Amino acid sequence: MMALHADLEDGQPTGSLYGEMLAATFAAYLVKRFSIRPVAAKHTARGLPKARLKRVLEYISAHLGNEIRLGTLASIAGMSRHHFSELFRCSTGVSPHQYVIGQRVERGKQMLRDTDLSILEIGLATGFDQSHFTKTFRRIARVTPRDYRIAA
Repeated sequence: MMALHADLEDGQPTGSLYGEMLAATFAAYLVKRFSIRPVAAKHTARGLPKARLKRVLEYISAHLGNEIRLGTLASIAGMSRHHFSELFRCSTGVSPHQYVIGQRVERGKQMLRDTDLSILEIGLATGFDQSHFTKTFRRIARVTPRDYRIAA
């Protein structure tokens, strides 16, 4: 909840994706916990079908610099947000939010190596503002963008 609040306060596009995932998970929990009829849990060990996963991953890759919403990803996969989140995690090992953040950082690494764009420009191109890009980059890559560029 604190991470969601910080992202929403910063106006980060990842805040809405994280928030939508949290809301869908919470809604599913409430239905399962408090419904009059028991809700049978579906076992989803297989994950998303390969063609659907490929469409979702291509969409994410093409829109890293923009706001990516859970509802949009679920729509591309043709399923509900909660079901999509569960199957996506099963297919990739991470939540949609974590996957998007990881891909943004990877795109940032590539841009730091291959372009002369400023860190601010790279952060904006990958869907962050500079301070959020630097903070997230450092958390995932264990080095600041500036130091990564120097070492690359």
